[in-house]
Amino acid sequence: MNKLSILPQELRTIGLIDCEEILGSKLIRVNKAYPSYTGTYKNLSELVEFTNKLKNLYLIGRNGMHFYNSQDHSILTGMTVADDLVFGKKNKSHLWEIRLDD
Repeated sequence: MNKLSILPQELRTIGLIDCEEILGSKLIRVNKAYPSYTGTYKNLSELVEFTNKLKNLYLIGRNGMHFYNSQDHSILTGMTVADDLVFGKKNKSHLWEIRLDD
């Protein structure tokens, strides 16, 4: 079973959306992707600023945030996004401030 095929029903079950609201979906797997702090990493803030303007895109996890974080951090960030979606929070900048080692 394709993971994307169960997504609409799961989102409906937890009350996030109506299935009719989904216009499309895409899953892209990247093998051996790993955060690297070289090259254009110094421009990450430009990418964050751009993606924060996209209403339906949330960068989370080690690959999404391009940040070497722990599994706990990735899970907490995902849970925070879920809460934000449920409660209608639009600003995403706080996601980049989540740290477990503080």
